[in-house]
Amino acid sequence: MKILIVSEIWTHPIDMGNKRLIVDQADYLTKHGHEVHFLFVDLSLKQLPEKYILMKSYWGNRLHILKLGLFRKFIYNLKNQISIRFNRGYLTADRLYFDKIHIEINRLNLEYIFDACIINYFYFSKAFEKITIKRKILQTHDIFTNRNLNGTLTTMSTDEIEERKALNRADYILSVQDYDASFFKRLSPTKKVLSTFCNFNYKQSDVNGNTNLLFLSGTADFNIRGLVWFFENVWEELKENNPAIRLLIGGGICKELDNYNLPEDVELCGYIENVDEFLSQGDIFINPTYQGSGIKIKTLESVAYDKISITRTHNKIGLPFANDIPIYFSDSPKEWADFILNTVGNNDVINSIKHKNKIYMNLLNNYIDQQYSELLN
Repeated sequence: MKILIVSEIWTHPIDMGNKRLIVDQADYLTKHGHEVHFLFVDLSLKQLPEKYILMKSYWGNRLHILKLGLFRKFIYNLKNQISIRFNRGYLTADRLYFDKIHIEINRLNLEYIFDACIINYFYFSKAFEKITIKRKILQTHDIFTNRNLNGTLTTMSTDEIEERKALNRADYILSVQDYDASFFKRLSPTKKVLSTFCNFNYKQSDVNGNTNLLFLSGTADFNIRGLVWFFENVWEELKENNPAIRLLIGGGICKELDNYNLPEDVELCGYIENVDEFLSQGDIFINPTYQGSGIKIKTLESVAYDKISITRTHNKIGLPFANDIPIYFSDSPKEWADFILNTVGNNDVINSIKHKNKIYMNLLNNYIDQQYSELLN
């Protein structure tokens, strides 16, 4: 099957959850024998040649770029900024859409004859009404209805009427967690809604045995707020009871933390090109984030990389097979400290959890296989 993925999101470098979702989906589809192309709608006002190089390296000749004039880019970004600054990120389903998107999709379809088109995010869904590709799939990424009312995210939001309009244009709706799927089924009961989550390959790892804690994150404000909570409520007790404990922080969040007065034994590792190498430096992965929505990429990724994971209870919402996932969930600073102190350097505890990691990832990936089979067969 030939599949065209469409988005204005740079897929590389992979420093955000939405990029990870697109790339992991492409990897999964390619692994299962499909020919996957990517149409990148370039709406950036800046020239970013290093990102083009990274994307070209991954996609090869299956990367297609819709290049737009400066005026079109300016209008798009102006509309987006107006909604953020003056309307708490509210958008109608078609406010950011423009005709060149479906024109380019149809041009590519004449050349490659695609079997399916996956469009990312609700605001490009109007293309489904215009394109000639038969199987139309909307990758939602999140629920955007009233997203600007949750107190943490104001960059993009809509209402039920507009989100329903976008959903109903697709044949298939992909959600990244079961909670989202239930919501979409209520809005669009006649459409096929599938929970494909985010596919990870399980990577078994040996016990490291050191006292390093790990955190890998993007730049979102709620990630920083989670870290502040951790430093203010947990860090001091950890250091008092085990002075050897260190925290290694990787990802785009490091740029945002440059101006923070961080505690001793906290190391900013910057952008991580090799996730395997970064995560090999310790056994315990922390995720103190307690706000935000969408799939908890960091939470699942830590299990896939065979780490011992602790996070806030907020991050349990929407996780597949949540009762089986071998992650410690708590909002209590004392419970956080006790879990880390009792686990760090304890090979027996670490090995027992690692065994459960493997079982869980097999369960999750088998379910994802079933969902994709229903989508593409």
